[in-house]
Amino acid sequence: MGELELKKFISLVALARISDDKPFELLHMSLVRAKFCELLSHECKDKDNPPKGFLVGLFSLLDTLLDQDINTVIGKLPVDNEIKDALMSKEGRLTTYLHTAKAFESANWLNLIRFSKQMGVDQRQLHSLFNQAIVWGNNIRQVVSNHFPTARVSG
Repeated sequence: MGELELKKFISLVALARISDDKPFELLHMSLVRAKFCELLSHECKDKDNPPKGFLVGLFSLLDTLLDQDINTVIGKLPVDNEIKDALMSKEGRLTTYLHTAKAFESANWLNLIRFSKQMGVDQRQLHSLFNQAIVWGNNIRQVVSNHFPTARVSG
């Protein structure tokens, strides 16, 4: 396991522990956002952003999970300022990635079109990336949660 994968794993475990008393859907949404922002970073050919994209998505609901103001939470995070700026919705590529994920979640197609043009990524490709992120999030969810039912085939 490489250093990057180890950091992701530790972040996932920490987030899972934080969200013990919260609806599991919040953790799942964080996972989907994380993977989508990572995939979008790759798609936009960001050299060092895939790990940053992942962390922005993963930490995007920390304020809700911790019942704290986002500025308080961000002040405690030992992460790059670019990540903190994205979590506070300041201008930047990482912020656009996160807002694109939120546009999918709320079915805000007009914003999705605008972000697609802004990033120069075809809308169909954005849909494909979001679908990949959902599948990945579901797979992780099955591993970490006994609340997520598995499909059974009756025979």
